[in-house]
Amino acid sequence: MCFVDSEKEFIISIKNGKRVRFLTKSLTLFIIINCIIIFIFCISLLYLYISLLYYLFVVKKRKVITLKEKNGDYVENKVYEHRVLKRMSQKELADAVGVSKQTIYVMEKNKYSPSLVLAFRIANFFDVDVNDIFNYVGGHD
Repeated sequence: MCFVDSEKEFIISIKNGKRVRFLTKSLTLFIIINCIIIFIFCISLLYLYISLLYYLFVVKKRKVITLKEKNGDYVENKVYEHRVLKRMSQKELADAVGVSKQTIYVMEKNKYSPSLVLAFRIANFFDVDVNDIFNYVGGHD
């Protein structure tokens, strides 16, 4: 049971036969601070939920269209064949031509068309003509 004293400075609560006094200003401030904390927590959860929905329904549905899919033309290569014949790792070739191992990996999978400079570096490294390694495959217009 709770009641406010006559001067409205204390809230008096009787629990288990004991009288407990609370300052009304302190209690009000305590309640306001807790409400603000709960509000911030709820806003944070709402933000996380909206971010998750955005990722699931917008970002995940996007498809990156490559030039190969758009135009049907691309540059195929024989980097893998030349590298294996020289018994080199992707890392060794990458270091020799000045790119990362990942670049060599995606190039060998025909997912990346190198710049002209890189194509010439690779051809010079294997001591072959650029056209022996790289071949343009034309698509539809």
